Amino acid sequence: MNDNLHKERRLQAHRLRLTLLSVANTGLEAAVMLLYVWAGELSWPMWGAFVVACVGLHSVFALLIWTGWNLRLRDPGMLIAQVGAGCAAQIIFLVLVPQLAILFLVGVCVTYIFAMVSFKPGQFTWAWLLAGLSIGVALYLVRDDFRYPAVNGLTTFALWLYFFLAIHQLTTFGSQFSTLRMKLSERNRELSESLAKLEELAGQQRLVERERISRELHDTLLQGIQGLILRFQSAAMRIPDDTLARKMMDDALDQADRIMLEGRDQLAGLRGAGSAPGSLADVLSSAGEELMADYGPQFRFERHAGPRELQPVVAEEAYRIGREALLNAFQHARASEVRVELTYGEDELRLLVRDDGSGVDPQVLSDGGRQGHWGLFGMKERARRLGGRLTVREAEGSGTEVELVVPAALAYALEAPGAAEGLVAWLRSKRSSA
Repeated sequence: MNDNLHKERRLQAHRLRLTLLSVANTGLEAAVMLLYVWAGELSWPMWGAFVVACVGLHSVFALLIWTGWNLRLRDPGMLIAQVGAGCAAQIIFLVLVPQLAILFLVGVCVTYIFAMVSFKPGQFTWAWLLAGLSIGVALYLVRDDFRYPAVNGLTTFALWLYFFLAIHQLTTFGSQFSTLRMKLSERNRELSESLAKLEELAGQQRLVERERISRELHDTLLQGIQGLILRFQSAAMRIPDDTLARKMMDDALDQADRIMLEGRDQLAGLRGAGSAPGSLADVLSSAGEELMADYGPQFRFERHAGPRELQPVVAEEAYRIGREALLNAFQHARASEVRVELTYGEDELRLLVRDDGSGVDPQVLSDGGRQGHWGLFGMKERARRLGGRLTVREAEGSGTEVELVVPAALAYALEAPGAAEGLVAWLRSKRSSA
């Protein structure tokens, strides 16, 4: 649902850019017409009428898209309406101001180019015929009002034929472009589905392997340690309470219990890492709340923007990195509060784990980790595999910050690119294979 909303926002931004380009195009045409006003070839009222009719028309379309009103229509892009209204306005002013006929004929061709963005192949033929015949009628109506040298019926016909064929060339190119755009969209959709299936299968395989490893660790290592702890507890009960040996034994058993708890947490993380891609915020929040109940420091979770659908491997590895950072903060930082911030940015996915504890030894930060401990090294290795960046630094005031940043192109689930992006990618592939 949220991913569809993001796609619609991007599409709206694309529509607005196209419409603003139309506004800029008619604005440039109005600026050229000012030269004719200055030369006395065009009156100010007629120039003002053009600005209101043409520039104002496209500005209204831009306003409708900017406010989101266009989403109520069957054709939210309103491109057919914009192309038709733009061409009609240019032809009407061709009749009203025949001395600027060339300018308005070029305006029709430029307006027609925008049809390539959205028209389907079958729509180009009737659009070409309609525009061509309309130009022919307009030129016939103003045949006696041209102010160009050697203008007669034959030259007027030749002028019409030239623009008729020019629009036909645009039609041919536009039809081919539209066909290619539709094929690229279909191929991109198929590729997206195939990649999603591959990611799903790979994720299932990784989950099965993690379940096997966690089960073997539980059945062998943890069960064995638990048995040893029970035997040492039985032996400790035989030692008098007020002796030094009993105190040392109790301290060792307490440390063993903490190790067992940490081991169970790690196994829970190993089994839970295969969570659904779209639930990264939920699993991190749940992990923090569970650790708060076990260790005491307050936990706060903040999500900014989104959520966006993530690539399965990104969601999995980001969860593993986040949970490892949370474990370190709750177990070793002696913090009063641990905070997680998850930001679904336009350019990057950002995960920040912050505590207000005692901080990290500067020597550990400079070495990139503590010798003999896998935690920090493992987090950095996971970040590198994602194509992301992991930063561990001292927090402002006190404590530690662990920040993971993954570029949006790698973090978010693949979206079918638009026609322009698809065309560029296709041309690049052709060039590289040549």
